Amino acid sequence: MDNNHGLLPDLRMFTCVVECQGFSAAARQLGTSTAAISRAIRRLEHALGGPLLHRTTRRIGLTEMGTQLHAQAHERLRELQRALDDVKSGGNQARGVLRVTAAQTFGRRFVSQAVFDFRILYPEIEVEFTLNDDITDLVSSGYHVAIRGGRPRSARVISRPLAPAPLYTCASPALLQRHAAPQRVEQFRDLPCIGFRFRHSGERLAWEFVEDDRQRTVDVKPGLWVDDTEVACEAALAGLGFAQLPGYMALAAIRAGRLVPVLPQTADTSRAFSVVYLHRSDLQPLRERLFVEHLLLSMSDRSDFELTSQELGHWSAASATLANTRRA
Repeated sequence: MDNNHGLLPDLRMFTCVVECQGFSAAARQLGTSTAAISRAIRRLEHALGGPLLHRTTRRIGLTEMGTQLHAQAHERLRELQRALDDVKSGGNQARGVLRVTAAQTFGRRFVSQAVFDFRILYPEIEVEFTLNDDITDLVSSGYHVAIRGGRPRSARVISRPLAPAPLYTCASPALLQRHAAPQRVEQFRDLPCIGFRFRHSGERLAWEFVEDDRQRTVDVKPGLWVDDTEVACEAALAGLGFAQLPGYMALAAIRAGRLVPVLPQTADTSRAFSVVYLHRSDLQPLRERLFVEHLLLSMSDRSDFELTSQELGHWSAASATLANTRRA
């Protein structure tokens, strides 16, 4: 393609048409006319030697060439915008815009307060904070920092452990009066359970354990499915079934005696929330570095997220006692 740089405005219009699913919507967003966008698309198609869009009266579709162009252009335009933002807001000064996203429940309970404190410390840094459970691709989303569970799938990001996230299998004391606490994890298959499914994909989450020094997955048969960990915790407190809950969600109820961790020694302690940010070829902007370090410091107390060794020993012994009492 000759004179690539002259086609950058046309490329921006093309990606906007794809993302807005139409010429009119793209024209409104860009503050231009549909005729100007049509001319831009024609220039791109002429330069590339083929059609980019399937046009119908109802929708816009991508040709194979259009799909390939959008996949590459979208990412590079995001990078260009990010670079412009960095220069404009001063990458080596404690000011500018910082875009942060976090998983909803964890973000609401822990990250939000860290964001509030950060704003007090650095009032010239403007923070855009979003709670969203969707997995966010930092390259294409425009976020600078993400707080997520699990492991990142891209080599283009840096991931630093932020907070442990073991899953404790819990039950209310009332439920344990009706059902014997299991001695082996496979026994959960025959007990009333509360299942979790992801809101957007509908995927149902299998229960995870570490037993006999190996990871185990157990497909339980819940009578209640929920898509929110807070609701799962409430259902467990109501005695509706055993529930596998993240430590940060269950600890307060466990310490108050309202929930009992069953087989707590089988919780997978390798699980964690991480703070994720782009792996840059140049210097990471100061506002990102400051926020990441602030976040790590604000969540340095592991007892906010997992049972202490003393608590784990107590509840492991209590779990064994419950199982032996019911069996007798």
